[in-house]
Amino acid sequence: MNITWAKALLEVLTKLGVQHVCIGSGSRSTPLAVALAENPDIETTVHYDERGLGFHALGIAKGSKHPAAIVVTSGTALGNLFPALMEAYHDRVPLLIISADRPHELRGCGGNQTPDQVKIFGHYAHYVDLPCPDHAFPLGKTLAYALSLNMPVHINCPFKEPLLATTEKPFLTEITEYAPTISMPAMDEWAQRLSARSQGCIVVGDLHAGENPEAIFFLAKKLGWSVYADINSNIRGHGPCLRSLPPRPEAILHLGGRLIAKTWPTAPLYCLVVDHNEPLDPSRRLTHRIASDPILFCEALLPLIEGEKEAPSFPVKDWKPFFDAQPAINEPGIVFSLNELLPPSWALFIGNSMPIRDVNNFLFPERPLGPVFTNRGLSGIDGNIAAALGIAKGTQRPTLAIIGDLTFLHDLNSLPLLKNSLYPLIILVINNGGAGIFSFLPIAEKQDIFEDYVAAAHEIHFEAAARLFEIPYHHPKSKEDWHETFSLCLERNQSCIIELTTNRAANKALHDEISRLSSSTDFWAPDKIGTGSPST
Repeated sequence: MNITWAKALLEVLTKLGVQHVCIGSGSRSTPLAVALAENPDIETTVHYDERGLGFHALGIAKGSKHPAAIVVTSGTALGNLFPALMEAYHDRVPLLIISADRPHELRGCGGNQTPDQVKIFGHYAHYVDLPCPDHAFPLGKTLAYALSLNMPVHINCPFKEPLLATTEKPFLTEITEYAPTISMPAMDEWAQRLSARSQGCIVVGDLHAGENPEAIFFLAKKLGWSVYADINSNIRGHGPCLRSLPPRPEAILHLGGRLIAKTWPTAPLYCLVVDHNEPLDPSRRLTHRIASDPILFCEALLPLIEGEKEAPSFPVKDWKPFFDAQPAINEPGIVFSLNELLPPSWALFIGNSMPIRDVNNFLFPERPLGPVFTNRGLSGIDGNIAAALGIAKGTQRPTLAIIGDLTFLHDLNSLPLLKNSLYPLIILVINNGGAGIFSFLPIAEKQDIFEDYVAAAHEIHFEAAARLFEIPYHHPKSKEDWHETFSLCLERNQSCIIELTTNRAANKALHDEISRLSSSTDFWAPDKIGTGSPST
């Protein structure tokens, strides 16, 4: 019954929106592998490294907006998925893990490769412990409920030997629909409350890529408020935006998820509108919270607010001459150049530590960007290459990934996925020889320990890695060479690695100079880099 049961499970998942399954090698998962090979409705990716496979599936789920699944055998293969699952949990991504297991009677008796897989991920995943194939079990209804919870799901599948046993008798796959509900407040009251404050700001955090932000800018115009758009908002270039968080407005309407900035603004009225009930107030600044879709909330407010007001204008310094005058390749300048070089048809994946901060501070294109993605659930530096490739596959777009050198080193195992990707991925790796973000912290003054124990200094370059996996590689040495190389890579529309070498000390000095030159009125001063670890 094993293969028939596995086919029934996949039938349910396809009905529930699963279009892609990533699978690792193994024996106990054989029935699932056979069922996948014979299912024409599911696209599969096979990879030997389960940790990278997990992040690849995470990227597919983010990019496609459909739940993605991972199939692994029993044992340590399952444990290797924990980092990706933790990220999915904190970023609210519907990731499904389907693990093969020994039958119940072989648990707890010293059997080989039989760890306790029951609720192994704790609260990070909704757990479904399936029986061995059983015609009476409501497979469809059970999985439909699990996927309706909008959180990662771990489905544990015990299989008895012989693993390739089959039967023609079908299993019940009836599905129950679980419709989400949206909680809406008294909109008239909120319209009056917000309209009464002239000095306000709409702060836009993490929004799903592809949402139409028109209602946000219309609402800002009606209120006479400014808009600050975090890079994760996916609305930069769609309308006028401040270049940094406002200092002390009368009111803040915070739409969407968390912000990249470490220090959030404060206001007598601080209302968060987000479509889930997860706590999201690290600065303890909220005065109100509304569980609603942010775009629907804005659309509902628009007809309740009369007229339009003039939003305050702030002078913004033209920074192009400043960056043009810099003699060498530098990290802020790399990002600033993408304002002109990056076409909107490309998706963008941004790694953590310095890249995400530089992109948030220096990427303000005059035209809309393509969809922007990050792994900010836990802000880890693991699995970024695999996740970016998943984004490319999920969005079915060519993608640019901007990551640091330690992030690249952390995911070398995923380079075979890059070689075989159907959708081009350009990996722009900024190599400053260690953890550049730590140069901004007080610990950098302790030079006797900083380089070896904190910055994890190294002298590695990545040409040999590219050559090992037969991936095109470029290492521009000047700004002009970088611009030309990147333009040619976009034109060729093929996967490649571009390595840019920078200096950590010079990078810190340049950031300090930019902060000094930024006046308090131009609303452009970059967000300060706070304390943390290389994974922040």
